Amino acid sequence: MTRQERQRRAKERKERASERQRALRERTARQDQERQERYEERRDELLARRDAQRSERQRAKDARNAAPTEREQAIRSEIAATMGPGLSVRKEVRYLPDIMEPDEIVKGAARGTMGADSWLVVCTDRRVIFVDKGLVTGFKQMEIPLEMISSVSHRVGPLTGSVEILGAGLTGMAVKNIVKENVVAFARAVQAARREHTT
Repeated sequence: MTRQERQRRAKERKERASERQRALRERTARQDQERQERYEERRDELLARRDAQRSERQRAKDARNAAPTEREQAIRSEIAATMGPGLSVRKEVRYLPDIMEPDEIVKGAARGTMGADSWLVVCTDRRVIFVDKGLVTGFKQMEIPLEMISSVSHRVGPLTGSVEILGAGLTGMAVKNIVKENVVAFARAVQAARREHTT
């Protein structure tokens, strides 16, 4: 191999090494840029989620501080008249004006638990409404039309009791840990509303 060939080959090896280094730098730069873009995208997503949560908390705070509407005051008065003033101040009552019809009448109410959640249960002249507003779980609502109810049973313990509503398609809607003084009154309110509705 001549000297010129050795020099040419050395030059080619050097050029190939330089090309590999340049390609490596470009690939590293692309990867860094992609990581930066993913980071910024994730950051923007988290910031947007945080802002949305703050806005939701502010709306909830504003709703709590807002003066009750005339309909809400009427519902609170109906609950207080049937079950005492303790339940009428529950935060879930604020949602009832949007759930109930304008001429729907409260017959009874109770506070108890179903599963791990605490619910406000309101019996009207048309249905039984279950409302829960949790800090973590958010707003939840269920209802049972009175015509679907076949029977209502209750149990009273030393301090609390439970009311169970049975009917077609219902899988044992049992409200537990109701204050002892409200158990019988609420069960009778549901029974009376059901009889009036079906006659």
